[in-house]
Amino acid sequence: MKTIFKEIEKHNDIKVIKSVKIEQGVMTDKYLLTVKKGDENIEKKVILRIYPDGRESILKFEPEVFKKAKEAGVKVPNYISSSIENKDAKSNYILYDYIEGNTLNSIYSSLTDDSKNRIVEDIVDNLLKLSSISCEDFGPLQTNLLGSFSTWKLFIENAYNEGKKQIRKYNKNNDVEKILNDFKDNISFKNLYHSDKKALIWLDFYPENIIINDRNEFAGFIDFEEMISGDLAMSIGYLYAREGKSDFFNRIITKLNTKININIDQEIIDKYAILRLFRIAPYLKNDLPTGKKRESFFCVFKGLFEIYQSFEIKKKSKMRDYFVFTLGLRKFGFEKQKKYTAFNLTFFSLLIVGLFIYIFTFNLNDNIRHTQYWNNNENIKLNFKKSPSWFIYEKDTLISSEFINDNMKQELIGLAPDSIKSDNSYFKEVNVLAYKSQKSDQNQLPWLLIASGLISVIGVNIRSLWDFVGNASYKDDLDVDRWWPWYFLRPTIGFLAGVIFYFLYYGGMMELNTNKLSSSRLYFLLAISGIIGFGLNDFIDRLRNISKAIFGIENNKKN
Repeated sequence: MKTIFKEIEKHNDIKVIKSVKIEQGVMTDKYLLTVKKGDENIEKKVILRIYPDGRESILKFEPEVFKKAKEAGVKVPNYISSSIENKDAKSNYILYDYIEGNTLNSIYSSLTDDSKNRIVEDIVDNLLKLSSISCEDFGPLQTNLLGSFSTWKLFIENAYNEGKKQIRKYNKNNDVEKILNDFKDNISFKNLYHSDKKALIWLDFYPENIIINDRNEFAGFIDFEEMISGDLAMSIGYLYAREGKSDFFNRIITKLNTKININIDQEIIDKYAILRLFRIAPYLKNDLPTGKKRESFFCVFKGLFEIYQSFEIKKKSKMRDYFVFTLGLRKFGFEKQKKYTAFNLTFFSLLIVGLFIYIFTFNLNDNIRHTQYWNNNENIKLNFKKSPSWFIYEKDTLISSEFINDNMKQELIGLAPDSIKSDNSYFKEVNVLAYKSQKSDQNQLPWLLIASGLISVIGVNIRSLWDFVGNASYKDDLDVDRWWPWYFLRPTIGFLAGVIFYFLYYGGMMELNTNKLSSSRLYFLLAISGIIGFGLNDFIDRLRNISKAIFGIENNKKN
């Protein structure tokens, strides 16, 4: 920055006393400078705006816009100089006086109704003064007040065609690609072709480029990077694309229509807003010229989303469902998207954990305890020294915490004395207990499937939360617009993977040497299900290998 300061000091015979970077603005870097002129002791404030490489062509016309606007009585800053006048300049910049006050967007909500009406009237008056300045030809300014096209129709067609070319350059299912396709197939700009106006039009017409002084009066317009020669309605269309039908927009269009002979129709405004999308389509894939990330499309262009919502097209139902669903995230900026996504992931994770605990406690864990009544009228003495750890006889009840197979049943029978008859009541009740344990295992199947699926979802959410932290914090590259289907569908895939694992587990296809359900085996099953959720990609690969082993791999493809 010191190099640029030295350039402007030398070129303008000033001394920079203080500099403060202005964070507002996305297309250029701005600095509020406190300077002194020559040997004078009077300090004043000026704005230094630095253009990134690729946008220096703006300097071919912006200084002239400042001058002509001032001559026409438009409230704009006093132009000082620019790098285009300085042959030794190594940077692209423009310098103009600072207007004291606040941007309209920062104070609009606190204004009284009377103040809003008074400010809007002054804005419209100045906008009309600006559009009274005549230009040559049509479209974006090249140098001074010279447009780029011989007719307005050529400008409209060129903007539309250049936007269409960008559609195939976007990733499939990208938001912008979807909207461009729908508008391309269903919108005609022919009713815009016939304008013969060559007025100076301000396309940076937003509340953040309007300054209000401390008396709540209109103080001036700032920033004239986007200027064209053409139809005033395009300026209103650009405002609507950003603002939507906000209070400010409604007041502007109402006041403007009372001051001009022909009302600007909403259909025309909508089409100019849509044309804006086609004009900026080549740049929406990239970061801003200053290197900052672009905010969510619908966060910036509220009006375009309003148009798209109300737009009657053949694919309306399918596309609207898509956008209404995702609006929960896309209406937010980048930082709010991170907070919103973190909240949803955390809330959903806690919900699944709570549901799993409930099912495990009340529908699964208790069912592992198998019981059978035995009153022991024959007074049979059992040898409890040989009793296995999973069996107990308590208050006339035989209790097992395990599924009882044939070997385990013989182990229980062995607790009775060898001298008792084979048809004794103990042997009969052991048989019943063994049968119940098998029957109970079958009855638990639905709850086992649900529990296995849920704990797999818990594993999925642990991985999702970890990935979220990595993308949102370490990489600072969270793209919710692109990846929301993965965050949304990943738990569903995890649940199904947990269910499939259950059958693979008991079918012996996962090479895990375990038998029927017991408390320890239940915990093992659920632990593996959770790990499968966490390593979902690896499990899917394992399933693919099993599928190939079953159905075979076709080495040579036939024509």
